[in-house]
Amino acid sequence: MKVVKDGMVSKLLKDTPVPKMFHVRQTFPGDSIRPEDIPGVVARELGQEPFASRIQPGMRIAITAGSRGIRNVDIITKAIVDFVKARGASPFIVPAMGSHGGATAEGQLEILAGYHITPESMGCPIESSMEVVELGYSKRGRRVAIDKNAYEADGIIISCRLKPHNAFRGPYESGPCKMMTVGLGKQAGASVVHGDGMDVIAENIPTMAEVVLAKAKILMAVPCIENAYDETCRIEAILAEDILDREPELLKYAFSNMPQLIVGETDVLIVDEVGKNYSGTGVDPNITGTFSTPYATGGIQVQRTCFLNLSMEMPWESDWPVRLPTKFLRIWMWRRCILTVLPVRCWHLPGFPVWWQMTGRPFRSVLKPATKSIRSMCVWSGFPTVCISGRLCFRKPIMRR
Repeated sequence: MKVVKDGMVSKLLKDTPVPKMFHVRQTFPGDSIRPEDIPGVVARELGQEPFASRIQPGMRIAITAGSRGIRNVDIITKAIVDFVKARGASPFIVPAMGSHGGATAEGQLEILAGYHITPESMGCPIESSMEVVELGYSKRGRRVAIDKNAYEADGIIISCRLKPHNAFRGPYESGPCKMMTVGLGKQAGASVVHGDGMDVIAENIPTMAEVVLAKAKILMAVPCIENAYDETCRIEAILAEDILDREPELLKYAFSNMPQLIVGETDVLIVDEVGKNYSGTGVDPNITGTFSTPYATGGIQVQRTCFLNLSMEMPWESDWPVRLPTKFLRIWMWRRCILTVLPVRCWHLPGFPVWWQMTGRPFRSVLKPATKSIRSMCVWSGFPTVCISGRLCFRKPIMRR
């Protein structure tokens, strides 16, 4: 960010005492697995017994691949594919990302390609479909479904990242159980898991995972964990029957590797860049404390948060009829509008999902359909709302004639 002396900010603050500031650089434990060492680590984990013997020659093995920006996800996935091939089995990759990619088979293939996961780079087919098979009902009476291609395989390997979630707390957050119920559950599973609200998602995930483990051919899970620098620091193979016991233990390890700001409380937090490539909420509230729900806590205590920019690498959902380029939005944010962040919990509002409808005048977007509650919230005083994600909204005033 360019600092300008004697600019508008300096004039506005000329009568305001500003405390002295200084630069602080934090360092965290940097234990990590080098990318070139990952194939050997995966082979060592899967080569142990009884993991190796569960993959027999001639078997068709489904391997999951998710949608969030996991470091080295292509290397990890390829290493699992290569091990399955070495055992004489036939691997194929299944996109396991719930409703991401516009809840379409093509959209999910596009997301994987963005992470360098293609049939050519992986050396095996990718079977993408939104069709699911119903497995039964959980203890809470929730319908459990799984990707049809994975269900018809001779075995399933759950490859995923294990980390704290950004909107709820429980023994099972983001990890193998969520991958089995939300990721492999496709749009149907994601809808059920999230449908009861964030206050009970921590109950839905393990109870639904129990059904998947009992009815589907889950062989093992291979979760990876990242350190404070988002580098791969641990890869561990878990037998299917041990997932429910082992995942909570690894979640504690993942929490211990989360970075924390050196101060526990501050008046103003300035974040240089936000984007869904960093977190589903734009920034990771486990660090910034900017949680979108009351069902998770952590990070620092802050009175005001300022987000300066959008990531140029932020992915766009393929189901948006109008895809606005990030560069366009950055120019809009900096030159044409006042940037504010509204604490809107979009999933609690009727009328969603929404889509873009561009008007004839530049720099104007509206949400449609606009229900009465959304209209009264978004356009009270003439502010159109631009939803960048489910939890971050930007707005600018309209010039009235």
